Amino acid sequence: MRDTNGSLREIRPEDTLWYMLYVRNSPLNERMSQQFCYRFRIPYESFLSLYDDITNHPCFAQWSRSDAVGDKPANIKLLLLGCMRYIGRAWTFDDIYEANSISISTNRHFMMCFMEYGSSVLYKKWVIDTTLNRDIEVQESLFRNAGFNGCIGSSDGTHIPMLKCAQWACNNHKGFKLNVPARTYNVTVDHSR
Repeated sequence: MRDTNGSLREIRPEDTLWYMLYVRNSPLNERMSQQFCYRFRIPYESFLSLYDDITNHPCFAQWSRSDAVGDKPANIKLLLLGCMRYIGRAWTFDDIYEANSISISTNRHFMMCFMEYGSSVLYKKWVIDTTLNRDIEVQESLFRNAGFNGCIGSSDGTHIPMLKCAQWACNNHKGFKLNVPARTYNVTVDHSR
């Protein structure tokens, strides 16, 4: 990019569009908030809350302090936005590098830490583990009252569209219910979903 005096220089993360739109400023209106949610699959307020949570977690300590020579670490918000695009839109690390100007290896390393954090901390926070807090007799009594003795859940198949399916695999993944390739999962739920 061109510096203020007109000379060419390498783009820094602070020069990127992501930094200007989402790090330095928050979305200005409802339309921009909806765009953020569509692009990153998370509301902006939830993004800020997640950012606050991970900055205090020891797994991300290396991005909260300067290195041995005093260089500032990569911006955690930009790295987190990269994670959201990687997970929500199947971007590659090269795509993320283009958007946040943080090296591919740093984005990859942050993603590995984020996956570890998500599978431990976020999973325990947001996913209900029915084996820990539900008694099977309670579920059975709910279904018994509805006339289904011995049942503990309701099962059905659900079809999840594969919007980025390779062309050569489309026919193998098309079923009779959807016109697009999809994966079919058998799901069992109780009255508390």
